[in-house]
Amino acid sequence: MSYLAAGVIAFGMFLLYDLNSFTWKNRILHTFFLIGNVILLASTAACFITLIRAYGAPVWRIVIFGALAVSQAALLIYTLFFALPFEKTYTRLEENPPVYTEGVYSLCRHPGVVWFFFLYLFLALLTGQRLMMAVCICYSGLNVLYVWFQDRVTFKRTLSGYEAYQRETPFLIPTGKSISKCVGYFRTMEEDGDEI
Repeated sequence: MSYLAAGVIAFGMFLLYDLNSFTWKNRILHTFFLIGNVILLASTAACFITLIRAYGAPVWRIVIFGALAVSQAALLIYTLFFALPFEKTYTRLEENPPVYTEGVYSLCRHPGVVWFFFLYLFLALLTGQRLMMAVCICYSGLNVLYVWFQDRVTFKRTLSGYEAYQRETPFLIPTGKSISKCVGYFRTMEEDGDEI
């Protein structure tokens, strides 16, 4: 239960971070996104390590689901910290920056939610334990609620052009059109020799 409580605390901190972005604009509360991520990462690692030590896992599950989990973690880290302009997104309290609509953000408005869910699903399948599946369901549910709040409240107030982005790009589930747009972006980047 402590792992589930840690998730609630982490997502509570994310929510305070968002509320702060358009209300109080307090520098201390601006650090809550980072602190929430540390709590989430620490509780996930503790849960995973505890389950692996207690129950183990067959090598085939470690290899297959471990590789899949690492791929989703890499996509999540890229989406949150490298695909977006980092300084404008996380360090500056800039007033109404333009919404970022390129790359993975042309796939859907919250691509990190997709990678997040599959990361936790693969960790649960790796351990084969109900507790990790409960963590997957709890954290993913909280994440969907959090991005729904961002989509309906935060980003409309903090990002210029967000309502147009909502009309053009799906919320969570990519469409054929959005997948083509995303693939086209990365092909263009590759052809131009730009770093992805």
